[in-house]
Amino acid sequence: MVTTRERLLDVAAKELGEHGYAGASLNRILAQAGVSKSSAYHHFSDKADLAVTVLERYWNVIETDKYFERAVVSAESFWPTLLEMHAHQLDLAKDAPWMWSTLRCSRDIMMSMPADNPAIKRIEPMLRALFDLFEGGRKLGVVRRDLPDSLLTSLMFAFDGAADSWLADHGKTLSRAKLRAIGAALQQMMFTIMAPMELQNGKRTQTTRRVASTRSVPRIPKPRRSGKSSGVAR
Repeated sequence: MVTTRERLLDVAAKELGEHGYAGASLNRILAQAGVSKSSAYHHFSDKADLAVTVLERYWNVIETDKYFERAVVSAESFWPTLLEMHAHQLDLAKDAPWMWSTLRCSRDIMMSMPADNPAIKRIEPMLRALFDLFEGGRKLGVVRRDLPDSLLTSLMFAFDGAADSWLADHGKTLSRAKLRAIGAALQQMMFTIMAPMELQNGKRTQTTRRVASTRSVPRIPKPRRSGKSSGVAR
């Protein structure tokens, strides 16, 4: 049985995915979920709390999935691991439709949340996990250093946002095999954007073959939490 909290999160993910954080309406969410304000405020204090809990719900799935328990340990396994991480998330989304909407809205929530909102503290571990992942890649020599951090980050988020938006629109209708094929192509494009030119030049065939074909790889670290969330359990 779907609980009131789960229904609110499902509808909120859809609303945030369609309208972004700034354009999302708490009143529309409540109306579509069929939940009164008094009942909603028993679970979430405001729109920011609800939006961040949508993200935390996604991260909780990743954190508790045994697939992601081991860390990337070598330069050779870094890019194949990202491919498998992405492919596995798409597999999970096939069984949990609310994840498609969360994919679309996640970066917008992270970037649009006002800096003075207390809920922003709950987003920081998620962002830190992403930056730590690519900083680890730099230390291994498989993520480029010839571009300013701000530009490389902007490119990564722009590409990821466009891919996630398309997947949110079409992922439900695609087979797992088709999703994996598209995921592999997207990861190859990310490799082209993010990998050092010396890794791409001269090693492109060998590297891209590993990215496209690897199935058994080390796993990535979980995001570090800054403390217990106030909006996850009430």
